[in-house]
Amino acid sequence: MSGTAPELFVGRLSGPGAREPWFLFAPFFSILTDAGDVAKQTYKGNTDKATQIFLERIAPLPTWRKWIGKLFPDYDIATTVPKSRLDEFRENFNIGGAVGKGIAKAISKSTSKAASKTTAKGAAESIIKNTDEVLDKNISKSLLDEVNPGDTAITSTLGTYKKVDNLLTDLNKNTVHDFGAGIGIGTRMFKNKNVTSHEPFVPIEKILKSKINFQGELFKGRIPDYKKFDDVLVKEGIGSKDAVVNLNVLNVIGNKKERANVVKQIAQLIKDDGVAVITTRGDEVAKAAKTSKNAVKFEDGWIFGDKKKTFQKGFSQKELEKYIKDILGDNFTVKKLPNKYKVSSSGVIITKNKPKFAEGDEVIVPPQKPYNSITAYVKRIRSYVKAGTIKKDYAEDLIKQKLKEEGKTMADIDTSKFVKGGEDIGEKVPYTKGD
Repeated sequence: MSGTAPELFVGRLSGPGAREPWFLFAPFFSILTDAGDVAKQTYKGNTDKATQIFLERIAPLPTWRKWIGKLFPDYDIATTVPKSRLDEFRENFNIGGAVGKGIAKAISKSTSKAASKTTAKGAAESIIKNTDEVLDKNISKSLLDEVNPGDTAITSTLGTYKKVDNLLTDLNKNTVHDFGAGIGIGTRMFKNKNVTSHEPFVPIEKILKSKINFQGELFKGRIPDYKKFDDVLVKEGIGSKDAVVNLNVLNVIGNKKERANVVKQIAQLIKDDGVAVITTRGDEVAKAAKTSKNAVKFEDGWIFGDKKKTFQKGFSQKELEKYIKDILGDNFTVKKLPNKYKVSSSGVIITKNKPKFAEGDEVIVPPQKPYNSITAYVKRIRSYVKAGTIKKDYAEDLIKQKLKEEGKTMADIDTSKFVKGGEDIGEKVPYTKGD
């Protein structure tokens, strides 16, 4: 009996080949069997064994590669991986260590689910797809973990601070908060204003060492008044500022959720007749990424750097306007900064819209009776907890600290002034035309 097919058939039914099912001559079915073993071991709770099977039989795809390689010797069958992402991954991790084991377990769990829920052809495609997705997710997370927004704190925005100061002077805005002040030199650009600031990322040591000559005057770093936004909100209050500035900060925040939260927090601080000014870097970010040797595409921006990594996301003027409008909604107006101030980067000015009420609508009016200072403070803290702005444990610590500072006790808090349910911002009344 001669010929490849008969020999292959006999080889699968006798000798060493008979130890495995007859249909495993095809690498495709061999991979599915291995994926089934991964699923079986994972189900039994033996994740180490599942990981071992995956790494030895599936991840390298040895039989598959050799078989196709013999049939198509002139073709490259390797999976293409973007060089920059792979280089970053190799630089930062030893794949044989804990990180590699963790990724392998995630892949084996993902691929075993895919193999158990789809057809044979679909399972093979899902294995490759899920492997790529898990690797991409873990590599991306590792890159963002290395990014420190504090490393972007530089002095190149001083000109923008000066121009924004002129804008706020023309608008007669006195109480100003610098949201994300960096090294604080920009904060010193505000003249004849009551200024506060907060900065969560830049270390005090860097701020103290910072200084620059700008337009013939020496400016030194300024230590921020607050470290966290929660402290600003509690101690300064919602709606407490004539103006809030956020200059070239949004573009260095890689986490989309955190970036959107910053916009919402800025809006919380301005008075009803207040303004917020936000500027960002523009199209030059994408241009710089194209010529950079170490730029890595991440989410909607880029990660730059070798040892020190920073995130940058450029906004065009129209893109920034739309981004802010989509987050804040109809209660705010978002416009481009007036051209006469010559701010070269993308920038917007934000104002609150006056609410419109129909006859009979419910509105909240502030309480009419004056309260002692400690009661008013506690009422404000309670309203923040009710709104979900701060946690209850943190609120209790703040109240204890306030009582200690003023030499008061819990007995000095007039709880009769509290609105039932903790909504201590006023009372609801029907709206009457003319109010």
